[in-house]
Amino acid sequence: MLKKTRKLSMLSIIFLVCVILFGLGKGLWGDAADYWDRGTRILQDGKLLLLNIDGFRGYVYPLYCGICNLLGGITGFRIINSLLISFYFTFILPMMHNGRNEMDVKASVSCAIHFMVFSLFFYGAIIYVLSDLFAIILCTMSICLLKKCEEDKRKSIRMLFTILFGFFLYLVYNVRTIYLFASIYLLALFIVRKIRSENSILSKISSILEVIAGGIIASLPQIYMNYKSLKIISMKVPTQGLMLKQLGWGLKYQRYDTYIGMSESHPSAQMNFIEPVGTALLDSLGIEGFASWSDFFAFIIHYPFEVAGIYVRHLINGLLPCWPSLYVTDLDSNKIFLGIGAYTVMFLFLLVCFSNSVNNYNVLSNYIGLLIPVLFIIPGAIEGRFFIAVYIMMVGVLCYNVNWMKIKGFLQIHWLKVAIMFFVGGGLIFSIWSSMLASESVQSIFFYNV
Repeated sequence: MLKKTRKLSMLSIIFLVCVILFGLGKGLWGDAADYWDRGTRILQDGKLLLLNIDGFRGYVYPLYCGICNLLGGITGFRIINSLLISFYFTFILPMMHNGRNEMDVKASVSCAIHFMVFSLFFYGAIIYVLSDLFAIILCTMSICLLKKCEEDKRKSIRMLFTILFGFFLYLVYNVRTIYLFASIYLLALFIVRKIRSENSILSKISSILEVIAGGIIASLPQIYMNYKSLKIISMKVPTQGLMLKQLGWGLKYQRYDTYIGMSESHPSAQMNFIEPVGTALLDSLGIEGFASWSDFFAFIIHYPFEVAGIYVRHLINGLLPCWPSLYVTDLDSNKIFLGIGAYTVMFLFLLVCFSNSVNNYNVLSNYIGLLIPVLFIIPGAIEGRFFIAVYIMMVGVLCYNVNWMKIKGFLQIHWLKVAIMFFVGGGLIFSIWSSMLASESVQSIFFYNV
């Protein structure tokens, strides 16, 4: 009873903080405005009108926005989304770390720290109508359902979990198509485990069919939309060749952000951080992008070291949460403390992993499904919000799965080496970050303007 009370208390606290954070978000911008507009059109007067939108964004997140709108407009979204995020941090994420859903005092503190650090770096993912955190929540639930498919001994319940697993695999892909790779990985993992664990061939086949059935059920609205709009029977979310376009943009830009301040010095909403090497290569070839995948792979084969360097910078630059609101209002804001905080989290995470101070390394494998989309988005025009999952993992491991007494002993012995690594690594990271900020196409940006 006491543990249940702690869960409900933590749920209430996180919900309250989310609602307060929502007060910081004013207006709808860019992708957020597009999602909300699609939501208002897909669900009107209680009627589901799938054909009111094209399938470019899928149907799942617009439908979610439409339900929220029907239940109270943007205020309805704020309340429902706050409840969803609160439930995620209180009930779902702890299961990724200990396999259980217990809430003792230590777990309560870990839950609170996990949420607060996340909010510090990415509160914009909470306050705006963006699908990034929503997709992460669905993917995490898929991972937890995969575990339930293996653990529950009751045949009927296990079948239900298996169907739901397939259902959520499609939902997360429909919300953000880059999660197709995560869904493929989790499905392959499920099949391999079932082949190994099930003795009966019939049981193996039926389990796979149950997953497929769940995916088909979830995809029916998208199939209907594609048939009516494109005259094809397909569960695929049409992307209009977006990924190939992203590959071209990824060579031109180190990072992309959206500016809503609209100042005289920066009248454009687009914040393009120029990638000098990629731009030079494209200019030398006289091309803007790639007409086909074969052209892209030929480009990589021809310039492997340059491309590798570009993508490493993408990874590092994406890990800087310099504008936690995600939509930028102040170009000259102080980014020093956020940069130091983010680097400290990264350094601590790597330190505990390589000093053998993680209580259970199997926890890291739970996050592979969440990290695969991050890996596949790196070649594109990356934004800071694409790397949310990395911080959820790093901060989660630090909160739930570290033997701090062991790391204390390690530091007592190797403190000088660790200190040198911290400052050298920090120098390298900040040199890349500062170079990226200064490369903005309209106005050079710095960590702090006096």
